[in-house]
Amino acid sequence: MPVKQKKYPNKGIWLDPRTITSAKMPESLCIYKGILKYAFRFLLKKGICEYDDIGKHMEIISNLIPSNIARTKYLSSHSFKTDEYFIEFFRTSQYNYKVYALKILY
Repeated sequence: MPVKQKKYPNKGIWLDPRTITSAKMPESLCIYKGILKYAFRFLLKKGICEYDDIGKHMEIISNLIPSNIARTKYLSSHSFKTDEYFIEFFRTSQYNYKVYALKILY
């Protein structure tokens, strides 16, 4: 699957060939894999985002097209910025999501 970025985020890193990766974030920043409602709970529990952040983006994230249907990673991902993190949700299949988080404030 071609990636439209000039620099692929996982370049030079060995990954399992079956791994479905995001086009924007490297796999080393993946913090959660699984069902969406548990992803939100995980983010709240770890203090990565707040209820307001989730409320603003919940509808967009739940309406993402799975990457196995869309055949493009950009239609399957949604990213947003909180006060401390840059977060990306990537929908890999009908029920599974990957969540990536990059800390931008130290």
